[in-house]
Formats: sequence, structure tokens, C-alpha cells
Amino acid sequence: MKTIRPLISLILVCCMVSIATAATETTQKLPTMVVKDTANNEAPNSPFHLPESTQAATWSIDKKGIESLKPHDLFDVLSYAPGVQLSMQGRKGMNFVSSRGSTFIGGSSFAMLIDGVYVPWTQSSRVMASFPVDIIETVRVVRDTTALTLAPLTGLGSMGTAVQGVILIRTRKPTKKQTRIKGSYGNLNRSKIFLSHEDRFDSAYYSLNYNRQNDDGRDGWNNASESDSILLKGGYENDELTIDASFYHDWASRELLHATEVSKTSKSKWEYDPLDTLMATANISKKWSDAQTTALGLYTGRVCTTIHYRSYAKPTYSEDDQEDNVVQADLHHIVTTNKHNLRVGGQALFWDCPDGQFYYEGVERKEELYSGYLHEEYQVFSRWRIDAGGRVDYRHISKGINKYAPTDPTPTVAIDDEWADPYYALAVGTAYRLSDTWEASLRASYNRQGADSFLLTEDDEKLNAETQWRYEVGLTAALHPSIRATVTGFYYDIDDTKQAVDSVTVGEDVYSIYANADTVRNGMELDIGGYLYTPALTYALTYSYQRSDNDDDDDSMPHHIASLRMGYRLSAWRFNVMLRHVGKYESNQFSVGNKYYDIGDFSRVDANIAYDFMVKEVQVTTTLFGQNLTDEEYQTRLGWKDVGMTYGVELGFAF
Repeated sequence: MKTIRPLISLILVCCMVSIATAATETTQKLPTMVVKDTANNEAPNSPFHLPESTQAATWSIDKKGIESLKPHDLFDVLSYAPGVQLSMQGRKGMNFVSSRGSTFIGGSSFAMLIDGVYVPWTQSSRVMASFPVDIIETVRVVRDTTALTLAPLTGLGSMGTAVQGVILIRTRKPTKKQTRIKGSYGNLNRSKIFLSHEDRFDSAYYSLNYNRQNDDGRDGWNNASESDSILLKGGYENDELTIDASFYHDWASRELLHATEVSKTSKSKWEYDPLDTLMATANISKKWSDAQTTALGLYTGRVCTTIHYRSYAKPTYSEDDQEDNVVQADLHHIVTTNKHNLRVGGQALFWDCPDGQFYYEGVERKEELYSGYLHEEYQVFSRWRIDAGGRVDYRHISKGINKYAPTDPTPTVAIDDEWADPYYALAVGTAYRLSDTWEASLRASYNRQGADSFLLTEDDEKLNAETQWRYEVGLTAALHPSIRATVTGFYYDIDDTKQAVDSVTVGEDVYSIYANADTVRNGMELDIGGYLYTPALTYALTYSYQRSDNDDDDDSMPHHIASLRMGYRLSAWRFNVMLRHVGKYESNQFSVGNKYYDIGDFSRVDANIAYDFMVKEVQVTTTLFGQNLTDEEYQTRLGWKDVGMTYGVELGFAF
């Protein structure tokens, strides 16, 4: 009851404020939760355009849909994508995203791009939790990487497992002159201040954004954080030329959540302070004719931090400065006609961790990744399209270590000028519109990636290259304005995947031990949305089912993941309720005695109530929001609990 009383008080306050202002001010209706938007694809001559056969496996949400969620961070947004599984831990890499049973050894199974910037998992797992959701225009989640033109299919610093999908994040581009101000406050001393001013005139635009966030965390949990960030963005566009640039900087700090006693890491009390992030982009696209477009992108990203090592068991203290840099260049040429969409391109990424990649502080990790692709989509006739393409990623390790082995705390053998086995991918797809209502699609791909030599293995065995045959079928239906549905089925035949079979502890660090394993993964995803009875009552339902014929692999994944979003608009009031369910799965990650425990198996409820009104020419919105209202301390990685129920109130102005 103690946790419910503040929530009830906030509801009453919010209602009284809204009713009082409604008596004297003019109201204005704003849209409730958006369950279907137009963010699912880009123009045919865009480097981020997707072939028609991938649409069934692509989920998107725009800024209106994001606003209706009242998410705490970007990962809250991603949790509503079909089949997406989130996990969080209090280690050097904290937040991860996976799908279709993939757990991407050492990191996320998705490549993440922000305005074209490829963010390595060594950066995204540390800093994306503080990326402001209010500056996001759209999020697209492509659940399979048979779309070969978007990003590298092997990760920098990865440990031998193929990237599963791609997350494309676009920051907001102005459509008119507008200033936005938001402020919120909640329990755990969570607070946020967001300021934005943007304008568009003739062919140019600019956007200035500032965001401050603070979270004191729970007492004794070591999970406080704070962030001050800016995003500056500008551009120019006409019929032939498009230029845009952006600059993002975040000054942050973050404590690493304390683990429970089941974990070998429970004595660790770590903190990133500072945890500073920089991203800068520059893009130019030239349309030579109606059919020919060339696009060049230049990007850089940098994370600079000091990690502080303390212990709950002993009065020791040490710290280490770390730096993680990536520079990227993309070149695409696209030929579009009534029948063809041909694209050829390449990417070059340069990644450097001069102080070491997470572990082996002081031992530089430096890599280069060179990629090339060719892809063609052909419209056979108005209802039928086919596509095919190939991609190769070459990874060169300029500097690194020979083995992440706990028996070698100061490595005596280092990698110097070594080429890793290349990653190859071939894919074909087809989409056929059966009628104005139904469309069917089919995709297949072959992927091969060699194993890095530095993984710690049983008996120091050499790992084999991993190969995957992937198959996917899709069916989309626009049955009525009140219901649209998408269902996908997948079948992955994987040989020699990398599977963690044990772990060892040295000091405060824990190292996983890997072995090869064969597995067949299969499953389906369902996405249904629309409205009930009236357009004012909207819904979005997702469900995914996944299994593996490898017992260890099957036990380590939730077989069922589901979400439900419902929104209702009543005059100037907006009501949104969200439910997420993740099934039970097993984990022995870093567990004492290598014992397996059940985790997951939770249902989380979030909700918010908003009231919109006008004060002269200023749009004002008051919102009461709550997350994890059932106060479940669930685990997505063994040993680290969710903080439980959080709630607060937000006041926003737009003019």
C-alpha cells in the first residue's frame, strides 16, 4: 500500500489540475496511441530503403507512437517490437537486444544505426540507455539481416556470431517552426528537462535540442545515473541535392547495478564516471537524374569514460580510463526505374580502443572493417517483385590480444596485422500481392562467418566457422481500416554456433568459456493492430514463439514473448495501457557453482493518462505515467533485478 498511495495522490493532483484548466481554456484534440504509422520504409533512392520482401519482418514506430508509450529509455521502445528480447546487467556492457533465439556472444544481436552512425555493441550497450527518446523521429527494427544493404553483418570486436538484425533510428527533422519544453519528476528522484527549438524555411532547416536526466536509483542497489545531452542538426534539400549534418554529445555517469548473491559478480561495486558520448554525421545525396542517385555518408562516434572499481567485500579501489572510437564512411549508388531498384555500395569502418576493449585494460584493440554489397530488386509485374543480393565483410585486426584467457592477466602474445575470416552473405527474396488485401513474401539466405582465435575454449580447442541457412515466410493483410495483420515464420539451420558452456572468475572479472554447437531454430511472429468499434480506441498486439532443437539453446530462450498496447481518446483526455510478457527461460551466466536458475517469466504493465489544452497559442500537456505497476523485480539476466514500480508526472509545452 505504501507504494500505491503516492501513485493515487499523483492521479488526483493531475486530474484536479486538468479539470481546473479545462474550465477556462480551449481544448484541442491530439491523437491517442499510434499503432500504425508510415515509417516502415524510405524513398526508393534512399540508402536505407528496404526491398518489399522484407516488409513483413520489419516493425516501425514514429514519434507519435513513441510519445504514447512514455518510455523511460530507448530500450523500452524496442521492447514492443515483435520477437525482440531485452536483457540488462550490471557489468561493463549493460543493455542488450536480441531476437529469434540469438544471444550474440559478447553483445547485441542487432546492428544499431543512428542517423547512419554504426554504433558498435561496445558503445551501444553502455550509452544508449541515456539517449533521449524525445529527439527520435522513427525507429525501424528489421528482424533479419537478409536485407544486405544496411549495415555490416559482423560486429566490430564480435566473437564469431552473425548479426541477427538491424535497428535504424532517425532523429527528428523539422517540418515547421516549433519550440518544445518538457519537465517531469517521479519516484527514485527521477527527473527530466527537455528543451527544443526547430525551424524550416525554404529548403533549409535546423534543430537545437537539450536533455537532462537524473535517477537516484534504489537505496543500496548501486544504480544511479545522470545525463546532460545536446543534439544540433541542420540540413538543406531540393529536388537534386540533399545535405544534412548532426552533432550529438552526452555528458553522463552511471552506476552498474549490484548483482544478487547467486552471481559470482555480487561483490562488485562499479561505476562509470564520466561516461561521455559523441556522435557526428554528415550526409550528401546527389540525384543525377530521375534514375541515378549517389549518396555519401561520413560518421564518427566516441565514448570516453573512467570506470571505478570498488568492492562490497573489501576496501579496495582502482580506476581505469577507457576510450572507444569508430569512424565510418559509406558510399552508395542507386539506380531506380519503373522496374528496377539496383544498388551497389561499400562501407569502411575504423574502430580503435586504445585502452583495451572492456577487458585487458592497457592493451589496444584496433580493427578495420571493409564491406561491399550488390543488390537488385525487380518488379516482374505490378503484383510481383523479386530481389537478390550478396555482401562480404572483411575484418582486419591491426592490434589485439591472442586470447581472453584468465590465466594470462598480462598477455604475452598479441595480434598484429591479422585478417579474420571474411563474412559472406547471399540472399534472395520475393513478394507477391495476392489481392488488394493480402501480400505474401519469401526470403532465403546463406551466411558464413569464421571464428575469432581469441575466445576462451574448452581444452584450448580451435572453433570452427559458423554457417547459417535462413528461411523466412511472411503474410501481411490489410483486412479493414480497423485491423491490419502481419505474420512471419522463420527457420534457421545453424552449424557450429558459439555457445557459452562455463565461466571462470579471476579477481573481479568473469570470463565465459565457449564451444561449437549445431542448432535448428524456428518460430513465428505476429503483429496485429487497428481500432475497436471506434478510431478513438486503438490497439496493437504482438506475439512471438521461438524454439531450438539444441536443448541448451532451447532452455536459454523464452519461448513466448507478447505485448499489448491500447489507447483511448476521450475529448482532450488520452489513456494508454501497455502490457509486456516474457516467458520463462534458464541461465547460469556467472552463477555460483555454475548452477542453472529460471529467469524471465514476468508480465509488466505500464500506463499513462494525458490531458491536452491550449493557453492562448501554447499547446500544454499534463501527463501522469507509471511503469511496472505490479512492482515485479524480474530478471532478464541472472543476478540483476528490475527496479520495480516507477511513476511520475510530466508537463509539456509546444508553441
